[in-house]
Amino acid sequence: MERVLENRQRIDIQYTKYRRVAAAHVIVELKRRSVKVKKTELEQQVKEYMKALKDELATSDKDTRALPMEAVCIVGDLPQGWKDEETRKEDERSLEAYRIRVITYDELIDNAYVAYGKFIKASADGNKLQSLLNQIRTFEPNAFEEGATI
Repeated sequence: MERVLENRQRIDIQYTKYRRVAAAHVIVELKRRSVKVKKTELEQQVKEYMKALKDELATSDKDTRALPMEAVCIVGDLPQGWKDEETRKEDERSLEAYRIRVITYDELIDNAYVAYGKFIKASADGNKLQSLLNQIRTFEPNAFEEGATI
């Protein structure tokens, strides 16, 4: 779904995904690990995606339109200013009003370890999965020279 807004601004969804999960419409915004973000930029971008999705759902059945919409932004580092705990809490409350959450890739991986730790330890493939998660955590796309192969 690519969309052009009235002011000719294109909504870039190359790294954004939409899914209907259980009882909600969920937008997942993936930022490159190296991109430094600001809360206001994430908020504005995701609100545009939500408006576009709402417009797309306008022709859907009543039950589908009635489902809540939420967004998760996955980033390399927390938004600028979030090292200050008070600023982070204020920004998170502000984003909650629009049902937007921000999480880092590292937090996502740590949460996966917690949620699936017993499975990983019990699984014969647990070491492979652990190795894969560690590779994801330390991946640096700029480390590869142009034309290099993996």
